[in-house]
Amino acid sequence: MYCGNLQGVIGYGFGKGADWEVAMEKAMNNLKKNLITIDLDYHYSWTDKQKSKFQRTFLHIEPNKEYKSWGDPMLGTMLHLAGIHHCRFHQFSRNMNPVARLYAFMKAVTQNRTPKIIA
Repeated sequence: MYCGNLQGVIGYGFGKGADWEVAMEKAMNNLKKNLITIDLDYHYSWTDKQKSKFQRTFLHIEPNKEYKSWGDPMLGTMLHLAGIHHCRFHQFSRNMNPVARLYAFMKAVTQNRTPKIIA
């Protein structure tokens, strides 16, 4: 499970259980423990080229004037939920493991810097 508030607070959580309700409850509790904030600028939300890798999943995020994606629509949704709108991304993967995609995404997004931090 992944969540974002469109303003830089994101989190993820996993849960297992005998019933789907128990699994969702465990995932929500785990998600609340894993909430993080990322640095965002409202006018220019992505500033540098970022490359991340987890297992055999490679993710490249680059700054752009408008949003463009080539790859997974789930990652595009995750970028929008994180509040990142000025980028384009490419995802390369041989296996479509959703956990590897999530970890590669979190690794890349937590490296984001705003123009104030760069200056």
